Amino acid sequence: SQLAKLDPESAREEIRDIVNDIIAIKNFAMSISEQEELLEDICNDVLGYGPLEPLLARDDIADIMVNGSKNVYIEVNGKVEPTSIRFRDNQQLLNICQRIVSQVGRRVDESSPICDARLPDGSRVNVIAPPLSLD
Repeated sequence: SQLAKLDPESAREEIRDIVNDIIAIKNFAMSISEQEELLEDICNDVLGYGPLEPLLARDDIADIMVNGSKNVYIEVNGKVEPTSIRFRDNQQLLNICQRIVSQVGRRVDESSPICDARLPDGSRVNVIAPPLSLD
């Protein structure tokens, strides 16, 4: 896509312009904070790791565990706890998984449902996708 050719800040500005145009054309009544939240969600989804972005920004999280689109857990100080983070659906989750593992030349899909990878920043990623994943 054309956004992929831009640096992150320029891509974010392009997305901001598009969102503002849509809000104006459709005459949506949204507060500035609602617009910013919408922009953040869209940018995270298009440019980053979707709903995982707020968790990735935290320094106190040792591990993020995703078991399907509705069950996201974190490990903080050795204790695993559920989060309120949710993916829209399994397709969004699979898209984010693909984005993560493609950075290291791997893939995850029905024909290759298990992927262990180490990202350039040293993070470890383990993905188990359908048909092997648990519901």
